[in-house]
Amino acid sequence: VLRADTRYSDTEIPGYTLADVALTVKQKWQAYRTNMAMKPWAKARGSAAYYGGWDDHEFVNDFARGESVFPLGVGDVNIDGEELYKRGVRAFTDYNPITYKKQTGLYRSVRWGKNLEIFFLDERSFRSNSADYLGNCDSPAGSGDPDVAPTAPQSTRNRFSPLVPVLSDPAPPACLAAINDPSRTMLGAAQMAKFKQQIANSKATFKVIFSEVPVQQYYILPYDRWEGYEAERVEPLRYLQGIENVVFLTTDVHANLVNDARLRTLEPGGPENSGITEVVTGPVATANYALEISDN
Repeated sequence: VLRADTRYSDTEIPGYTLADVALTVKQKWQAYRTNMAMKPWAKARGSAAYYGGWDDHEFVNDFARGESVFPLGVGDVNIDGEELYKRGVRAFTDYNPITYKKQTGLYRSVRWGKNLEIFFLDERSFRSNSADYLGNCDSPAGSGDPDVAPTAPQSTRNRFSPLVPVLSDPAPPACLAAINDPSRTMLGAAQMAKFKQQIANSKATFKVIFSEVPVQQYYILPYDRWEGYEAERVEPLRYLQGIENVVFLTTDVHANLVNDARLRTLEPGGPENSGITEVVTGPVATANYALEISDN
């Protein structure tokens, strides 16, 4: 069992609102106690072993440690990202007996006999600031609303513009430049190098990569996923094509999905599969996509 977002600092469970965001270590401890007391979580934790991992909500929504402004539905949270990161690491490791290393964060690999080795990526410790940070992807400019589908071809944007009129306008050029900037990273150089070396040398029949956020293409609001770091999304996929029996097991999106982690889907030239399967697992104790779609 893969666990991430096990505690919501910006929880929306009964009795809390987004205004009750947990920013101090003590507040985060309390959030762990509250979230883990929920019956679905208690049942899940009692039924299977698990590998614990973090994602954005162990810190705050869509977290990157280089940022200091984090938009929430009730306004912005203003706090130094580096300080918030330290507090999140402290609270997380207090509740999860996991080794944390400064150079590689929570990255680790574990061998299960002849047939399986798992690789656990850390996508919060070293990622660059989001492409839409401080309004870089706002559409219209200055609106505070990031472009809904900046990487979708204009023909696709036009098709959906009757529902979202702003899609008839081109995506902000600076936004696309940031998304495709090869200097922006999700894993950081040290973690990427160690991961590549270990998975290439693995003798296990199957190599399962645990990822906090999906690697496949969705196009809708890509900023917090691998799609928001497109150069670093494509580069490891091409590298992994030379390795047999690789599977991504990912989370964050509130749905269960099984797809090829395509190199491209809607772009000119048509779909190009990577040949690598991604399995996305949905949530235990929060709203799933069906409810979110209905609400919208």
